[in-house]
Amino acid sequence: MPAPLPVLLVAHQLPPLGGPGVRRPASWVRAWPRHGVVPHVVSAPAEDGARFHGYPILHGSDDGLEGTEVVRVPTPPPSGVAGALVRSLPPRIAWTLCHRRLREPESPWGAAALPVALDLARRTGARVVVSTSQPYEAHAVGCEVARRLGLPWVADFRDPMTEAEGRWWPSRLHWWAERRQERAWFAAARLVWATAAAAADRWRVRFPWAAGKVRLHRNAVEDPAALAALPAAPPPPPLRIGHVGRFPDHGARSRARRFDFRPGRRAGTGASPAAFFAGAERFLARRPEARGRLVWVTVGDPGEGRRPAGLVDEAHGPRANAEALRIAAGCHALHLPLTVPPPWGSLFVNQKVYEYAALGRPVLVAGTPREATDLLGDLAHVAPSDDPDATAALLEGLWTGAIPTAPSPHEAASQEDVAARCADELLSLAT
Repeated sequence: MPAPLPVLLVAHQLPPLGGPGVRRPASWVRAWPRHGVVPHVVSAPAEDGARFHGYPILHGSDDGLEGTEVVRVPTPPPSGVAGALVRSLPPRIAWTLCHRRLREPESPWGAAALPVALDLARRTGARVVVSTSQPYEAHAVGCEVARRLGLPWVADFRDPMTEAEGRWWPSRLHWWAERRQERAWFAAARLVWATAAAAADRWRVRFPWAAGKVRLHRNAVEDPAALAALPAAPPPPPLRIGHVGRFPDHGARSRARRFDFRPGRRAGTGASPAAFFAGAERFLARRPEARGRLVWVTVGDPGEGRRPAGLVDEAHGPRANAEALRIAAGCHALHLPLTVPPPWGSLFVNQKVYEYAALGRPVLVAGTPREATDLLGDLAHVAPSDDPDATAALLEGLWTGAIPTAPSPHEAASQEDVAARCADELLSLAT
């Protein structure tokens, strides 16, 4: 039996922080020891992610990390020139003048985490370094540790750094500067992991010299069989439509946002309940008997916007993922608002796509077809975000039974299987 492989894992977000981003590294920490890899983790306190992004802290969700060394490094406030600009100028001006140091709330974390990561890697004899975003500052730490210690580095980018659908830059110049950094990181990494086939394909086109480094390791669900076995709601009415998680698109918070740059001006917008509310209003006007019997079930973020008369709100606060999916299983259909894709197409698949597929409930998709809808297969019922009549027609189909609401679970990869494949690649790097 070969000795386990010690690996340094740089992951700013980790339980007990909630949110979809923590499940991937948490699954590695739990599963890798069963596959010959021992992770030693540099992370941040859960309070950092809660403060920066509004993710909930779910106490007890870190029980699966027991037995793994996790060193938590708090994210300090900006210092030096960046700190002076933040204290003396409006946020957007400071962000423009010192973008590299202020591009993410977590940007100051790298300077604090680097010496801790170097010490942990040396002390544990780490032979491979893995970093996972968000934030991208984790890659700055992972890359530098690997360079100084002469170790192979695996960059789990998940989504493209400069082509992600939800990011903005102060100007096109700032965007190009970050693309140069992205290219440099691709050159330094031994492997680059993606979570969507579209992202992997796009990277191979942009960086043909690094095509052999790019590997696809999708997000996954903890226990697909358990999700498929969750009890379903009795036939409608009432008709229950559910949404789990956050709605990233809350509209522009600042008038200065119109000066920001993003390829495809509307790219990344649209992930809100607005399309559903507009369609529900049309449906309820045509089906007055459905008023008071169409239920909007949310777990986490109830969504902003005016509810149509006759729509019943059933809002659950933040829940641990298992409880959130149990609530979702009690819905007749699930709502999936997709963002407007950038010019090169959507390169992102929501974590909840895999969970919704395993639950097997019909999915009302607001947006356009893409990889996410392909993965959902016949569960996906797509209506353009700007067509409330199309959404109303889908609700009519669910109400009348033309769209079956009986569960039809689809195949979904387990986190254990994905973690095992990742571990195999790490072991191959160390041989």
